[in-house]
Amino acid sequence: MSMPLPKNNSLPISKLAGVFNSTTNSYKYFWLLAIINIVAKKHRKKIKFSELVVEIISLLWYPINYYNISFGKQDKLYEKIFSLRDALNLPVNLKRNDLLNIIKENHENAIISAVVKDITRYVPYRFLAPWFNNQLAGLSDSSKNQEIANLSNSKSKNKPFYRIDKINKTIEITDEWYEYLYANMQIINDFTYWNLLQYLEKRNPNVPNISQKLFEPVSRKLNTAREFWNTVINEVGNIKCIYSNEIIHPNNYAIDHYIPWSFVTHDKLWNLIPTTNQINSIKSNNVPAVKYFDKFAEIQFSATRIILSEYRSKKLLEDYLLLFRLNLNEFGLLSHSEFKNKLKGTINPLAQIATNSGFNSKWVYS
Repeated sequence: MSMPLPKNNSLPISKLAGVFNSTTNSYKYFWLLAIINIVAKKHRKKIKFSELVVEIISLLWYPINYYNISFGKQDKLYEKIFSLRDALNLPVNLKRNDLLNIIKENHENAIISAVVKDITRYVPYRFLAPWFNNQLAGLSDSSKNQEIANLSNSKSKNKPFYRIDKINKTIEITDEWYEYLYANMQIINDFTYWNLLQYLEKRNPNVPNISQKLFEPVSRKLNTAREFWNTVINEVGNIKCIYSNEIIHPNNYAIDHYIPWSFVTHDKLWNLIPTTNQINSIKSNNVPAVKYFDKFAEIQFSATRIILSEYRSKKLLEDYLLLFRLNLNEFGLLSHSEFKNKLKGTINPLAQIATNSGFNSKWVYS
């Protein structure tokens, strides 16, 4: 069931909805999202092609560079965003506003120019195709852009979303559509993201939490993890890092996501392990080598036994109870090997899918 757009008696809303009926790449989704963002920030009807592409690059940055989401084999933007990151030597977790400023400052960069050219060759025109399906029938592909530009500027009963100035490379949202967009901006934004999510889920069938991977990550809340590991460390004294064998000191350690947060996008305790701040930084969003799993499972098991025996805290064990589908008493009866095998049945598939998605695997501390 698709998400509906708000009705309007004087506009062909079905044409806007029809933009996403048949897509072989992600360009149209990001084109509309870029329009929405610029209208929301600058309240303008007239927008340059290049301005929209800068916005698109910023929207694509995290899904591609940080979360390694696949956009499909036919979507060439993927390669260009990687190239842009490498050419400008930019970090994958660059803040969106900083990225926008860098792209604007480097607008003459060859790769940025190539991305602008690639997107604007067809997208501004083909976005409007649903408004002119009848007029475009039978035309050669090479002549469609000019015909769509002409039709967008004619006094057409079709009421296109915007007019195209092909010479100056701008679009101008028509008055009626601008009012509709402005009045229903959040709904149209959600509609676009909903359709984009369907597109991406088909191309990333085993990747978790794709809906969270379309945006810059929010601050992580590790209070429960801190409480859990502080309890364990205070009980047993110093413990060793599974990667380096260094002593982990109380009140001076980092929480590592064994399978990277940028893949799982959650802070479940069964995927968290204490390490030193330095090693946590070095490991970054790499998938650790298989050789670390036994130590990981051992310290996880020992930690849960401490919480069970000393505190019987369901709150601190809830993530494990949900994962293992056991109650507190059943969980307490697990042997080390049973615990390890159950944990392995979750961790190993996640590691493999993350590797298949492009995350660096087999990381070893040296």
